[in-house]
This record gives sequence, C-alpha cells and structure tokens, in this order.
Amino acid sequence: MNHGPRSAMVRAASEAMVLRVSLEALESFFMEFEDTQVMVLRNLTKVLAQSLRHSTVVLSFQSSTD
Repeated sequence: MNHGPRSAMVRAASEAMVLRVSLEALESFFMEFEDTQVMVLRNLTKVLAQSLRHSTVVLSFQSSTD
C-alpha cells in the first residue's frame, strides 16, 4: 500500500490463484462498495494484530535466551 519494500513473503502450500490489485483499483472498488471496505479493513486489522502478537512473543523469547 506504500512505496516501501515488502514486509512479508507468502508461499502457498498448494496451488493457488493470486490476484495483484493496484492501490487505485482497490480505492475505486471501495468507493463503489463501501460496506466491503469496512469488512476488509477489519479483517486486515485482525491479521496485523495477530502478526504483531506473534512477533512480540518471538522477540520476548529471543531476549530471554540471550
């Protein structure tokens, strides 16, 4: 969503269909389907919170073993 380097990489465990969506296309979609924007952002927030929680646990474990 920004011009910085990627912060993650994903590898599919099985065959997958992947869709690359530009920021402009996503914004246009959200303007047309406003209710969808809320659902997507809520789910994204949950995923980011889980990721942060996991990173915190990993870093806590690493600092306790140093």
